[in-house]
Amino acid sequence: MEGRMMAATIKSPRNMVLEEVKIPRPKVDEVLVKVLFTGVCGSDLRTWEGTHWWIENWPLPPGGYGHEGVGEVVEVGDKVKGIRVGDLVGNIGRTCFAQYTAAKDPHVITGQDPEAMCLAGPISNALNIVDLTEAKPGETVVILGQGSIGLIATQLLTRIGVTVFATDVVERRIRQSERYGAKAFDARERDWMDRIVREAGDVRAVVECSGSDGTLIPACHIVGTAGTIVVYGCQGEMRLPYRPLRRKGVRIEFGTASVNMRKGIDFTDEAYSVLLEKKIDAKGMISAKVPLTQLPWVMAHYDREKWSKVLVQPNPMPSHETI
Repeated sequence: MEGRMMAATIKSPRNMVLEEVKIPRPKVDEVLVKVLFTGVCGSDLRTWEGTHWWIENWPLPPGGYGHEGVGEVVEVGDKVKGIRVGDLVGNIGRTCFAQYTAAKDPHVITGQDPEAMCLAGPISNALNIVDLTEAKPGETVVILGQGSIGLIATQLLTRIGVTVFATDVVERRIRQSERYGAKAFDARERDWMDRIVREAGDVRAVVECSGSDGTLIPACHIVGTAGTIVVYGCQGEMRLPYRPLRRKGVRIEFGTASVNMRKGIDFTDEAYSVLLEKKIDAKGMISAKVPLTQLPWVMAHYDREKWSKVLVQPNPMPSHETI
């Protein structure tokens, strides 16, 4: 497929532009995908700010690092098996803030709701979190931060009988967390940590899911004896209090997206099963849908008070929400 397409490119921190570029040519083991929807991840906002650890140089590639994409296959490489033109696919790589992307080994999801399937990435991360906590029914987990991954982890844990205490600083997220079965606390209140310590009892695991360095010290005080701290959202350098960690024999785990590196398990396939079996409220997580042309504005004005998950539609469709 020849021609040109529109892509959103982050040229430097806080500088995303729309530009016309060549449609990528798929290799013999790749497919070319027309991107229908791409979710805006919290890591995308960090990338736009220039603070994410995975940035190596500027500018980023066109469409990068949009990675929660779902689309339709329009061209198939000569060595690709089991995928046909017209198939709906997810897991299509990290340049999905564009109208087309070349993808290797995508996940075929033909016949499913493409909007909901954009949640497969966050769900795979949340499944990894649940696995890292090693929490069992009747035990307690504290999740610090109720963004999309935190909210999904809350749903998955409460579904299996784990008691969840959750925190956030956004009123809408606090209420949504309560709807998903958590006992939620406003982290803007001065005594939130003390209240959790009093009420939660023995805490099996604490998940840092807010992306704030300031939540790690409270996590060290909240976690129980021989408990686990799962660091998922933190950025930058981390200062940890030695005494409570040593006294309680705490284990600290670092999540790596959808893959449990210790066990060699990738939770991507299971994430699609969670969606197909409707084990979480996927559509309830989606707050808005916008065309690609609005993405630079969305990045610059992202409203955490209003949005849990924003979907971008790179290709024109009959109607769009505008925000």
